[in-house]
Order: sequence, then structure tokens, then C-alpha cells
Amino acid sequence: MLETIIKPRVILFKKIIPVILVLIMVTIVGGWLTGSYSGLKFGSWQIAEWLINYQSGFIRRGLIGQLLYSYGDGQNLLYLLYWFTFLCYALYCTIFLAIYFLAKIESPKVLLIALLIPGGILPMGMTMQFFNRKEILFLILFGILCLHYLWLQRASPKWRTFWICSMYAFAICGGISMMLIHEGYLFMGYPLTVLLMWLVYRENSQKFLIAAMSFIYIVVIPILFIYCAQHKGDASSAQIIWDSLSLSDRVALSKAAPYTAFGPIASLGWGMTQHLLTIYGVYEAGGWIYWLLFFVGNSLILIYLGLNLEVVIKNRYGIVAPVWYLRILMLGFVISLAMFVIAADWGRWIAFVSNASILLAFTLTASPSARKPLSVNISANKSVLSKVAFALTSSYVLVAILLYAFTLKLPECCVSSNLIWFPYGLIFSN
Repeated sequence: MLETIIKPRVILFKKIIPVILVLIMVTIVGGWLTGSYSGLKFGSWQIAEWLINYQSGFIRRGLIGQLLYSYGDGQNLLYLLYWFTFLCYALYCTIFLAIYFLAKIESPKVLLIALLIPGGILPMGMTMQFFNRKEILFLILFGILCLHYLWLQRASPKWRTFWICSMYAFAICGGISMMLIHEGYLFMGYPLTVLLMWLVYRENSQKFLIAAMSFIYIVVIPILFIYCAQHKGDASSAQIIWDSLSLSDRVALSKAAPYTAFGPIASLGWGMTQHLLTIYGVYEAGGWIYWLLFFVGNSLILIYLGLNLEVVIKNRYGIVAPVWYLRILMLGFVISLAMFVIAADWGRWIAFVSNASILLAFTLTASPSARKPLSVNISANKSVLSKVAFALTSSYVLVAILLYAFTLKLPECCVSSNLIWFPYGLIFSN
């Protein structure tokens, strides 16, 4: 009798607590970005990247800036941008929780670690980082595709074609839009989306339809990347774009020189030489040591989450395919590593691949392949794999992960020893 009363309440408690945590972060971000606080709400460099527009003609990265410019008639764009980035953060949080609940993970420990990972939802809200970069749009699009995949698993045969076509329409139209917003999509959202398309192809009978739509996506995005690369701009176009912004916005972004193109707008004409030099600067300054720390730390968290999700699958279906499941996760992580060759803002890329891998991990628990026994014989390695899995999911690893998440802050770029510690003093003082 007592158990029948307590158990539903425990389940409800498990579902409510993570939602409350996310709502707190959304409230904090909303209060910061839409409140009466004067001055810049986040870094001027981050803001300037959003404001690249088409006032000098078509140019790479200009779509979202042109939409903001047109909607605001060129005035008070910072105010519009604050609201826009807040809505992006709130939307991503909603999609993240929707994937978690729709995939029926039901593991508070997994969800808490997924929210706490450096560059994840909770650190985003506490440090006002990452959600104010264009990668948040990549995550939103990939999250929508993951939701389509989950809906596809539940669809009746007569609705299956609709959800497949809807998913690919979002992928193709969204991918084109993302490329016009930031060409870095080719190195981040594109590889993971292709992986998701491959899974859909393997798991559905409509091979020709899926292959045809996948071919369109696979070909169009690189072609658009090449096209955007031919319109990277120069000093003249950068100055025209900068002058198109209102004087008040320019003064806020660059008070010392409001009449000279600033930040990402000024760097529109950069070529491969400048990008390689920024990457070389990471090695020359010794910053690679700190990036290696976060790369290993976040990778450990993703492995920990993957192994715990194996337990979720085993409890749900009574069988687990660890080689298949972890192999897909690792493949998704590895094929996104090409993003490290396009710029030195490696914190942004680590944050993206960490969040996207978590979305993919949650989604894959609903895959038909997750409920099939392995076709290969791994009995010889079973004991070794079990020991490794047990060691990586032990309470000691959990404590280490929590210490890592609560102690270190993943910087967006320009990492140094004074930027890696979580800024509790700054947070509480505000």
C-alpha cells in the first residue's frame, strides 16, 4: 500500500526536478538579457558576428544579420539580438527535454550529468556563454531532426512516409539556412545529420526515397559551402556592413572607434592563411594543453553517459548491444572533429559536439538496432568489456565528473590558466 503511494511520487519527483533546474536557467538568462541591465549583455565580438548582413551584397554568414536588420529597420539591433538569443536558448532547452522524455530515458543521474557537462545547458545559463553563438541554431536544427527520428519510431506504417519526408525537408531547408548563417555548419551539424540519415536508411524499407533525399542533402551543403567561400567579403564590404548599423549600436560594440569596422565584421575577408595562423597561435601560446584537458574531460563524460544509457536499454528491452551503441556514438563524435581545423575557437566546437552527441545518445536508445542482439561473437572479450564498463560507471568516476563540471569552465576561445575556473564569485556578485 505504502509502495503504491510513494512510487508514483518518486517518479514525478524525478521528472519535475530536471525541469525546474532548466526553468531556473531559462529565467536567469531571460532576466539578464531582457532586464534593465545597461551596457552589453555579452561580449561585443559574439554580438558582431550575428550582425553581418547583406547591405554590401550577398556575403557569407549574412542571413540572420539581414533578417534582424530588416525586422528592426537597422535600429536597436542589440535589443532584438538579446531577445533572439534568449528565445534560442529557451527553445534549445525545450527540445533537449523533449528528446529526453520522448526517448523515455528516465534516469535522473544521466540527465543531471548531461545538463552539467561543460558547455551544456546549465553552464550556458550560469556563464552566459555558447547559447549566444550561432552554433545554438545548429543544435536546435539537429534536435528537431532527432525529434523526427523519435516520432518516426512511433509512427504507424501509413504515417511513416510523412515523417520521413518531413524530417528530410527540415534537414535540407534547415541545412541550407545554416550554411547561409555560418559555413561552420559543414564541419559540425552536417556530419552528424548524415549519420542520422544513414540510420534512417538502415532501419526503413523505403530505401529509394531515403537515398534520393539523402543525396540531395549530402551534395547541396558542400556546394553551398564552396559558393559561400567565393563571397567571403573584403575590407570594403566589411566597412559598408559596419556603417549600415546604427551609431548607437556601433558605439556600444566599439566605443573607441565606432566608425571603423570591428571584430568578426572586420575579419570577413580572412582567408586560410589567417585561420591557420590563429591555430598556430594556440600551439605557440601553450593553449593546447588546456584544450586537451577539456577534450578528455568532456569525452569521459560522454563515455560515462553512453555506458549508463546501455543500462537504460538493457532494462527496457532485456538485451544490450554495447559494441553497436557505443560505436555509433564514437563515430558521431569522431566525424565532427574536422571542425577543429577551421578556427581556434575550440571551446565552441567542444561545446557543440558535446551537446549534439548527448542529443544523439538519447535518440539512439529508441533505435530498432538497440533492441537486437549482436550478430558477432564477443564472448572472449565479454569479461574485459564488463570490467571496463564497471570501472567507468563507478561512483569514483561520477565524483570525478562532478568535480570537473563544478570546478572548470569551458572557455569559448583564447584559453589561459585564469579563464578555466568556474566564476562563482562573479556569478554571486551579480
